[in-house]
Amino acid sequence: MRDKTFGIVGAGVVGTLMAVGLERSGLFRCGGVHSRSRASYERFQGFVSCESCSLAELAKRCSLIFVTTPDDVIAQVAGELLDSADEETLRGERILVHCSGALPWRVLAPEGAGSSSATVSMRQGRWQYAGVHPYRAFASIADGIDSVAGTHFGIDGSDEGAVLCAEEIVRALRGVAHRVPEGGKVLYHGAAVIASNYLVTLASIGVELLERIGLTREESLELLLPLMEGTLDNLKSGGLNVLTGPVARGDTEVVHRHLRELPEDVHDVYCALGQWALKLGRRQRELAGRPYAPEVVMELERLFESL
Repeated sequence: MRDKTFGIVGAGVVGTLMAVGLERSGLFRCGGVHSRSRASYERFQGFVSCESCSLAELAKRCSLIFVTTPDDVIAQVAGELLDSADEETLRGERILVHCSGALPWRVLAPEGAGSSSATVSMRQGRWQYAGVHPYRAFASIADGIDSVAGTHFGIDGSDEGAVLCAEEIVRALRGVAHRVPEGGKVLYHGAAVIASNYLVTLASIGVELLERIGLTREESLELLLPLMEGTLDNLKSGGLNVLTGPVARGDTEVVHRHLRELPEDVHDVYCALGQWALKLGRRQRELAGRPYAPEVVMELERLFESL
């Protein structure tokens, strides 16, 4: 990519963090930002100084444009941006990028962006489309601003040139790029949701159980977080062969007591996760040369099938 001027559509957390990271690289310059919220624009200005632009002006002055809006309006915004561009701009070299983990690059292209058929062929021009998704949870700009470097990114694109541009963006952010194959975005994003979002969900279940025996929410988190952090440390050092607890030990009586005492709204979650834990435990014990006794497997399967 010769021209390194980029624009941002949507001045939220991800859009601001991408802009800060690219500006800090010294390789890219922010040419403008488009935000429907004045408050978001002013917050963006606190981190990156650039003008507020219309979509048409952004398309004219920037060769690289990020659409960092919520997923459900990405296609609409991409269509509006392309509709706003004049014919000369549409024929220029431009790359349109979104940062969604769940959506493929195609959502940006004229057919995927809800465009009128009369303008689709004109829009094809020399525009390219890509997805650049940070595989990290950013709770806020302040918390994420020093975390972009080292982040892993899933990327995809309309052609090899678009993918190479996505890789260049990730390098400038000092991240690690992983190409997501065509049709792979749903599983790619589903893995992130389970491993990240549901980790918070599991912590909340643990907190609720501890609250039922009289601990406060703060005390519950104080008890659980070191346990969770230790498990993450184990995963870093030992991969997936670090399962501990009653399923790993084959302690059917403990599992039985859990299921007898757990509240009904937690029961199904425990059983569903227990089935997966049993798969992990069987593999882990076989690798260690200590397979479960057949009756242990049968009893654990019976208990978890109460789901």
